[in-house]
Amino acid sequence: MGGAPTLLSQVSEPRTSSPNRVGYLFYIVLTAAQMVVGGVFLYLHADDHHGWGDLKLWLYLWTHLSYIAITATAVSICITEMGGSIVVLANDLRLWLERRRQQRDERIRQEGHEEGQIERDAEWTGWLERMRQAQAEDQEFNEPPPSKVKPD
Repeated sequence: MGGAPTLLSQVSEPRTSSPNRVGYLFYIVLTAAQMVVGGVFLYLHADDHHGWGDLKLWLYLWTHLSYIAITATAVSICITEMGGSIVVLANDLRLWLERRRQQRDERIRQEGHEEGQIERDAEWTGWLERMRQAQAEDQEFNEPPPSKVKPD
C-alpha cells in the first residue's frame, strides 16, 4: 500500500532536516543578516559622510560590501548550522529518553513478573502443605487449588 504519507504518519515519524529546507532557511537568514549588518554599517558611518543623502556614503557602502557579505554569510551559516544541530541533538535526546523509558518499563515488568511468580509459588506451597497435613491427619480437604480460586 504505497500511497502518499498521511498527516498522522508525518507527525508521528521523526523528521530530519532536508537540504532544501536548510538551504531556504540559509538564504532567508542571509538576506536578513545582510540587511541588518548593512543597516548597522550605514548607521555607524552616516555621520562621517554628512548624512544619508550623501553619495559618498553609498559608495563607501558599495566598496565595503564584501565585508558586509562575509559577515552576513558567517552569521547565516552559524544560525542555520546551530539550528540544525539543535534539532539533531533534540531528536537524539528524545530517542535516548525513549530507550531509557522502554528499559525502565521492561525492568518494572520483569520485577512484577518475578514478584507474581513468588506470590503464586507461595500460594501453591501453602495449599500443598495444608493438603498434606489434612491427609496426614486423615481429614477431608475440600480447599480448591489456587488455580481454581477466583481473585477478589
